[in-house]
Amino acid sequence: MADDLGYGDVQCLNPERGKIATPHMDQVATDGMTFTDAHTSSSVCTPTRYSVITGRYSWRSKLQKGVLDGYGFSLIPTSRVTVPSFLKENGYNTAMIGKWHLGLGISTTDGKKRKLKAT
Repeated sequence: MADDLGYGDVQCLNPERGKIATPHMDQVATDGMTFTDAHTSSSVCTPTRYSVITGRYSWRSKLQKGVLDGYGFSLIPTSRVTVPSFLKENGYNTAMIGKWHLGLGISTTDGKKRKLKAT
């Protein structure tokens, strides 16, 4: 899953017109499976991340609209089973690379925590 990546941006899916070489992505496609019909639970990042990580509809979280910035509180309670935690409990190692935050709870410049607020 990638943010702002179009179907034709990966050269293996658009060899004649791909503007940027993507040899590693092409190798992943060659060695594995390529999915060309995908759906998402939302058109924006935060709800999509929530759904992928928890396996739940995003509207079941506290955030009912918009997206979170780094100052927001975490949308996923520590008691919630997530896909990665479930896999870890069953002997798998997982990794997420990139921007996956769902509220980092970072203090603002005045040292105060922000409340849950969609931007």
